[in-house]
Amino acid sequence: MLLLVALARGETIVVAQDGSGDYAQVQDAIDVARAGDVLLVYPGTYRGTLEVRARHLTIRAVQGLGTVLLDGVGEPSLLTLWGADVRLEGLTLRNDGGAGVTTYDRSDLYVEDSVFEAVGSATGGGAVYLDNGTASLVSVSFVDGRGAVAWGVDLAAGELRLDGCTFAGGIAPDGAVRVGDNAVAVIADTAMGGGSGGRAGALVVDAGASLTVEGGAFSGNGGDAGAVWLAPGASAVVSDSTFSDNVGAVAGGAVAVAPGAELLLQDVAFSGNTAPEGGDVWLGAGARLDDLGSVWAAELGAEAASVSCVGSTFGAGAAVVATDSVVELREVTFDQSGVVLDGGALVGTSLVAVGAEVLFAATGGALEVDGLVAEGGGALVVAEGSEVVLAGVEGVGAAPAGALVRVVAGGLRWHDSSIRAPDGAVLDVHGAYVEVARLRVEAPVASDAVFAVADPAPGSVVTNVELIGGVAPALVHLVDAGGLRWGYSTLVGGTGSAVVVEGEAPSLEGLGFGEHDGAVLVGAASCRWCGFEAAPDAGAPDAVEGPLALVDWPAAPDAADLHLRRDSVWVDAGDPAALDADGSRADIGAWGGPDAGPFFDGDRDGYTTLDDCDDEDALVRPDGTEFWYDGVDQDCDGIDDDQDGDGVAVADDCDDLDAEVGRCPDPVPAPNPTAPPPCGCAGDGAAAAWVGAAVAARWRLRRGRRACCAGARSTGP
Repeated sequence: MLLLVALARGETIVVAQDGSGDYAQVQDAIDVARAGDVLLVYPGTYRGTLEVRARHLTIRAVQGLGTVLLDGVGEPSLLTLWGADVRLEGLTLRNDGGAGVTTYDRSDLYVEDSVFEAVGSATGGGAVYLDNGTASLVSVSFVDGRGAVAWGVDLAAGELRLDGCTFAGGIAPDGAVRVGDNAVAVIADTAMGGGSGGRAGALVVDAGASLTVEGGAFSGNGGDAGAVWLAPGASAVVSDSTFSDNVGAVAGGAVAVAPGAELLLQDVAFSGNTAPEGGDVWLGAGARLDDLGSVWAAELGAEAASVSCVGSTFGAGAAVVATDSVVELREVTFDQSGVVLDGGALVGTSLVAVGAEVLFAATGGALEVDGLVAEGGGALVVAEGSEVVLAGVEGVGAAPAGALVRVVAGGLRWHDSSIRAPDGAVLDVHGAYVEVARLRVEAPVASDAVFAVADPAPGSVVTNVELIGGVAPALVHLVDAGGLRWGYSTLVGGTGSAVVVEGEAPSLEGLGFGEHDGAVLVGAASCRWCGFEAAPDAGAPDAVEGPLALVDWPAAPDAADLHLRRDSVWVDAGDPAALDADGSRADIGAWGGPDAGPFFDGDRDGYTTLDDCDDEDALVRPDGTEFWYDGVDQDCDGIDDDQDGDGVAVADDCDDLDAEVGRCPDPVPAPNPTAPPPCGCAGDGAAAAWVGAAVAARWRLRRGRRACCAGARSTGP
């Protein structure tokens, strides 16, 4: 960048109109100046054109900004540099109808604390034209200019730096600043407002050019693109900046990225920008956008482009609208906003959605979401002809007008998720391939079935689903579902039927039904290796009848633990060929079969519900320390009253510390429980009972203190 040869020791030349200086006109002083000279200009209006050739000069207003006006009186150029290095300080430059500063032959220009006002013409140059050199403008204001290309700075070639500048008003085809082919521009802490242009109202970056903006503020600009236009092959990095109330007549209310151009945004805030397409940003074919942490208020539009957003926030009214594009979203928040996908592919990871009417609306293409926390709003996914993959979806949603997830044609793969839908259905699939696994759903109120599947593609499968119903005609409605296998799921609660089948029946197996009002099965379906609290209405070969015996139901349905208790008749009662993860015969219900899981470790003791007999107590686990005779099985081996392991409980064992001493022929209680126990078989049995009672009392006190501090907790059997 421009840096005058400050070390050159030149002379000081004084310019004063009243004759008190060395010269009365600026050009006269320039003509005699040598390299490194400083021209000190006293207050006044100096009319006429200036020209500097092959010299290093400084032209400075002695009394600062607002005291010296250089007026080109409409001539083609106020100041022309030919291979010169010139520094301007504290000056006001005006040339209504002509250019301001024009540079040729690799001239270097430095302007500080100055103003360009009413400079330029619609058929000529603007405030600054840089042919091929460097320009550094610090704390410079540009007001109400015009230009045939750009009204502020036209960088045809070379390098430009703007620092702390302002652009207000002005009109030109390329807005306030044009960065020409292969040129380089750095803009810092600069505001561009109220500009009008053809391609853009503030900034145009041409092919091969590079732009860096830090701390920029773009407001009230208008053109085909509201504020910034990146031509094909251009690249720009914009950080810590704002775009507000810019209007794009064609596309890109704030920024338009032409085909093949690249834009990197970081911590940019958008507000009030509008355009027919891409209210905030529009991307053409082959363009690329990378965004880090920006806040969006309107549409991010992409057509056959590439989009990556990390840590971004899309506020109310904002949306990602992508056509035949590749979109990657990571750690993105949608606040009453969402995504419209038409073809192409979208991958979302670790997303948060609040109050979205429709979070993802997809037509064709592929949608994959891994990690989504949703709260309120309407539907999560509405897709037609799309391949949808959902994993790790959690939260609360409501879709009064339909289902949380609706897929027509295409396919749906949904697994390892937990959803509460307080008002509406959860799943509605028509004519699509379905693959659902390890899904927990609570639906207190639904006007139709909670799960509806019609005409699924052959090979479709639903397994390991926990479905907790409330007020609904049916929990599950299956229509012409002969291509579907539904297995190893738990369907509990509800005022209507558990499963309604119309047309061709699916394959049902390993299901657990309970706590229903009305029929359990309606239709021609039969359920193999299934469990029922009461006799089913339809055929159920190999059925097991008995109580649910769930760990925690129905006191708190929204947090119910639908694992089977160890005393449930549904344990190891499923298909003997479908083994559980522990290698035993499959249990009936959502936690049975080879695909069961995930297995939780609620008390964080290192053991999941697969092995932990009380996953709410960290002291109860397979390697726990057993406190004998207290009624609690701390080591999960099923024994609490036979310390020596001889098969005789302490109440009947002469000595429960010696496996060789077994049952007492005639146990005699200790005459005084507080006194030392007597000797002999009867005494040994009493001793064991006395010691066990003391240990049990101490354990109960310990558990009572923990419950007092931590609050009541539900426990397993």
